[in-house]
Amino acid sequence: MNTMTTTTGDEVEAELAKAPEQPSLPPLEWAKANLFSSAGNTVLTLMFALMGVLVFRGLVNFVFENPDRDWDAIRANLRLFFVFAYPVSQFSRVWVSLGYVLVLAGLTAGLWPSDSAISIKRLATKFTVSGVVIFVAALVVQGPLQRDAEGALIFTDTFEAVRGSWASGLETRIWWFVIAAVLISIGAGLWFGYGEQRRYKFVSMTRIAYVSFGLAVLSLWVVRWGHFVGSPA
Repeated sequence: MNTMTTTTGDEVEAELAKAPEQPSLPPLEWAKANLFSSAGNTVLTLMFALMGVLVFRGLVNFVFENPDRDWDAIRANLRLFFVFAYPVSQFSRVWVSLGYVLVLAGLTAGLWPSDSAISIKRLATKFTVSGVVIFVAALVVQGPLQRDAEGALIFTDTFEAVRGSWASGLETRIWWFVIAAVLISIGAGLWFGYGEQRRYKFVSMTRIAYVSFGLAVLSLWVVRWGHFVGSPA
């Protein structure tokens, strides 16, 4: 008499966990196998890479160096956007509400599943990719818009905004390059520091959330969020 056996989901996951993991290819070999495996794939890769760079460059320039945009009004009215016309004497109510939100967020993080984690490999990749994106964004931005002594944009006779040189724009974005270098260095340090163990070492998502929130709070001592007073007269 044949007996019918059933396989549970846990047993299937256990069998999959025993399967040997395919070793990851080095970056150059991965690019050759996935992006440049044939003449057609090479043409498509180069074409879409060029399109992506042009779209990314246009988006970055629209956000940071578009003469029609003016972020000063937003920075100067951050408090208005946050609390509208709420009376200053009643701000304690706002702080109490914010305290409740932070307490609930802390409880949520404390109850986060303990098995929610990210591998060192993925974490290193995220750091490196973020640094590369910031570096490229700072590199492709056009020259800075020129302003007069009162902070107004300078236009030519044909109503085109006057820009500085591309090289001068790089000097004003030096801190973006520093941030990019730090992120790439962290990613490279994690990648090469752990070696092949980077695929098997994991970091708790709760710890990452706490560190990210702590860095955001510490940034208050460096960046004067909400204390913008406008362009100097």
